[in-house]
Amino acid sequence: MADPSIESQAPPTSGPPVRPLSQNRDFVILWVSQSISALGSAVSSVSFVLLTLAITGSAVHAGAVASIAAITAVVCRLPAGSLADRHDRRLLMIAADLGRALALGSLVIAIIVDEITFVHIAVVVATEAALASCFQPAETAALRFVVARAQVTQAAARNESRTQLATLVGPALGGILFSAGRMAPFLVDAVSYLISAMGLALIRRPLHNHTREHRPRRGRGFVNAGLRWLWQEQFARGAVLWFAGVTFVFQSIGLVCVLLAERHGAGPVAMGLLFSITSTGGLVGALAAPRLVARFSPRTLIMAFGWVAAMVTPLLAVAHSAYLIGVLGALVFFLGPAANAAIIGYILTRAEPALQGRVSAAVHLLGGSLLPIAPALAGVLVQWLDAVPTVLLYSSLLLALATFATATRSLGVRQR
Repeated sequence: MADPSIESQAPPTSGPPVRPLSQNRDFVILWVSQSISALGSAVSSVSFVLLTLAITGSAVHAGAVASIAAITAVVCRLPAGSLADRHDRRLLMIAADLGRALALGSLVIAIIVDEITFVHIAVVVATEAALASCFQPAETAALRFVVARAQVTQAAARNESRTQLATLVGPALGGILFSAGRMAPFLVDAVSYLISAMGLALIRRPLHNHTREHRPRRGRGFVNAGLRWLWQEQFARGAVLWFAGVTFVFQSIGLVCVLLAERHGAGPVAMGLLFSITSTGGLVGALAAPRLVARFSPRTLIMAFGWVAAMVTPLLAVAHSAYLIGVLGALVFFLGPAANAAIIGYILTRAEPALQGRVSAAVHLLGGSLLPIAPALAGVLVQWLDAVPTVLLYSSLLLALATFATATRSLGVRQR
């Protein structure tokens, strides 16, 4: 589908040849460098909350930090996708990494000289969220340029493992580093961004298909072209709307799981193990994702994930230990990475290279559109209905989403 907002562009460059991903130098460099960066981000994410609590003693301020990040990301998402399609993606990502490293470095210095304030933390969080919004669509679009078109879905599946590993290890490591010294987790994250920037500089292939002379020109509707593409693509539209609903439910239900575990006598150690067990399910699923996406269609993976989630989540209402809650979460999240990789792979394979930054930004905008309100709504529902009815309410939403995935014709993938 041609992008009507691009007036001129150079002919696309030839894609990389098909070779095992483990032997693809550029993909390996991208994967390793972004795995380190993802781990650094997971380390600092929990540390921002801990630092805010340490200097203010206020849960409201700690919650505000998360809200600032979420709101900044939503505001910046579409303009950032436009930047990824108009400029050199490699330089854009390197600039974003260096900017985030500098922002975190300022925080490290402020902690060392004991001049840290909540305003400084808020500015760093907003800066990091804005630059992450610039980095994310450029990095997603770059995948099409480092692997063959036929391997995009497999590569997206491989990328799921780095996210899951960071989610499993990062928060615990962040807590340990923060205990050792308040500045330690932020220093680690800053270094991870520098490593990411160096890795990007080592990639040989160009990460865009236009030259300075044939740079896409901003016409009317250029920024919103990704949203238009999603709306016109039947499968992509249905899959992203489904994903937005599922992500909203799981972002909300995490708080409910904490409250349920506390009622059953879980302490801090048991609580940490709960989320470690759940994250382990996601990591195992990420390792299995390349085989799953190769064997099953995107619609099959979405349906399987949806029905497993709808059938398992109600069992949280009768689970009587934190460990059992963790096991149920692991069962639910096992198929999540494969379903996510199938959606991303489909979109990257079909969207034109010159449009992929804006499409990626639109996917993340719509997929995460409900995240800012999810935890607050969960808290209100628990206070109003109690934890068990809230679990059953969210389970009914998952059942409706699974039914949508099964019944809707929009999730039928048209072969090209």
